[in-house]
Amino acid sequence: MDKPSLDKAVNLFRIVEIMSSRGFGNAPDPFGWLGNILMTRFDQFGDHSDLDEAIINYQRALHSRPLGHPARAPGLRNLSAALLARFKLHGTRFDLDDVILKAVEALELTPPSHADRAAILDNYANALLARFDQFGDRFDLEEAIIKHQNALELRPPGHASRALSLNNLSNALLTRFKHTSAQYDLDEAILNHQRALDMRPPGHPYRSKSLHNLSNAIFARFDIFGDRHDLDNAITNYRGSIELTPRSHPGRLPSLSNLANVLLSRFELLGKHSDLDEAIILHRHTVELTPLNHPLRFLTLNNISTALLVRFDSFGDQSDLDEAIATHRDSAQLTPPGHPSRALNLNNLSNALLRRFEVLDHSYDLDEAIINYQGALEQTRLVIPTAP
Repeated sequence: MDKPSLDKAVNLFRIVEIMSSRGFGNAPDPFGWLGNILMTRFDQFGDHSDLDEAIINYQRALHSRPLGHPARAPGLRNLSAALLARFKLHGTRFDLDDVILKAVEALELTPPSHADRAAILDNYANALLARFDQFGDRFDLEEAIIKHQNALELRPPGHASRALSLNNLSNALLTRFKHTSAQYDLDEAILNHQRALDMRPPGHPYRSKSLHNLSNAIFARFDIFGDRHDLDNAITNYRGSIELTPRSHPGRLPSLSNLANVLLSRFELLGKHSDLDEAIILHRHTVELTPLNHPLRFLTLNNISTALLVRFDSFGDQSDLDEAIATHRDSAQLTPPGHPSRALNLNNLSNALLRRFEVLDHSYDLDEAIINYQGALEQTRLVIPTAP
């Protein structure tokens, strides 16, 4: 549906909602319908206000469907999907916990053969995967894969949402591959992402997502085998995903960040200066787009620091080294004691400080590097208990 049609639909359902709230007419579920239209517009154009309004309407719809209501499960499904989308934007733990609670309740209310069960399984699995990304509990990852496999079984070949299930399962498998290096997970992820892309030809509203996801898997394969063809394909597909995503859409940020990382890899392989400069520009853009309170902001800061250090090592501009150190400090401040990435951040900061000490011979850089190395070591002892 194009934007003018979506705008008209939103306005129409707002009128229907107002009329129903004032006792005129008897429209079935005006809150739910308006929420659906707003979510569709958010998915395509990325306006955060559409997402927030959709959540409000889904909450109103669910309020009118108390325990025992036959339509409560679809209401829970819709609200959990919208809350998960908001969590991905802002990283609020409350939204993530709420998604899981509502998905569990919806699954309990939905029979195994029901048409809505696959969508509920997807919401639940995606929330588990997001929780794994934040806290690293392997149980969440394995459970997410099982739930995505169950959803795929409910969407056989020819099903309108099979591409969605293929994408979701492949993302989870790729996450497991990054932690276990199991080649079969990577092979299955690439195969399924390619199948999903084939189901979303040019003009399909979700083609950009499939291009992005396939690029992630192809680049992971490049990291193993070093095939230049995979590297170039990943860059081409990331660019294609970005071109299809509106500038204001939150889904644009991951593709910008990943394209920057791939360009940095190509620079390290071929030494093309323009690849390195573009990577730094893209990383700066991702930092600007990432909210200050987002729990994964430290990753965007780490990425630009890494690229700046590469440019310093290649061309010797002192300002790149100074900026990399400052950015690593910002990243370390975002990972307090007990955070699973704190040791890595302190180690990165120390490495950069030691690099500057080697250049300028300032003792305070060496002193700070030693203190942070010690902090990283202590943090490792806190995160990984000593074996008996």
